Amino acid sequence: METFSTTLLTNEELVASAVQILPVIDDLFAGDPVLSAIGAAAAANVKGLNLAATREPGHESTKAIEEADELRDNAFTTLRDFAGVWASNRSCPAPKREAGQRLRALFAKHGNSLHRKGYTKQTGAMQPLLADLASSTSQADLATLELLGYHADLVNAEAAFEKLWEGRAGEANKPGLPVVTDHLPALKRRLNLLLAVADEWSRIEAPSTAAPLYAKLDGLIQATMTPALSRDTRDKHASAPAPKPGAPAAGK
Repeated sequence: METFSTTLLTNEELVASAVQILPVIDDLFAGDPVLSAIGAAAAANVKGLNLAATREPGHESTKAIEEADELRDNAFTTLRDFAGVWASNRSCPAPKREAGQRLRALFAKHGNSLHRKGYTKQTGAMQPLLADLASSTSQADLATLELLGYHADLVNAEAAFEKLWEGRAGEANKPGLPVVTDHLPALKRRLNLLLAVADEWSRIEAPSTAAPLYAKLDGLIQATMTPALSRDTRDKHASAPAPKPGAPAAGK
């Protein structure tokens, strides 16, 4: 695997790369509860850093937003996963399986990992999904699978989050505590751990079916590290002391 160095990245670069890398890691380690939990914790750190970037001032407001986001994430994954179960159930009646397949395709269209996005990007991605789920076809499919209650949970959770998020502007002049230090070290540690495990697995027993995921990881890491390494090289040259007068040139 390509080498990933968190020490060479700005906070913005780290968060942007984590947003892309973590869904691939999720797919790579699907079924492993420990690594999946670490990936989920890293994703929570990403959201915390995105919140810090907005300079959300109040600690209580920050906590409420994080909790509301966690609720909408849970509502999203619950509905997505229930639809997926019906789509893959070959023993159920064909109408239910077909309803599940249509709903599963809808989630795939809008992004099965959209709950990993930053706060505002997640909201932007959620709105088209909710619009499609509100269509007559989707409502009929949800009714067929008895998932209308879970759909309502998602709609309500998204609305509750948006209400809190929009209200953050009113807190702009209140003093608060920064949250960058709460999330940045943890994100670096968790991301480095997940990538180290992925690298070691690729060396010993990763199945051939994982090859596309490793290729995608390499591409994402390379896209992140190439400009960072170039910047580091320029900075080192710029900070190098000038040769003393009369000193022989290098290589002479």
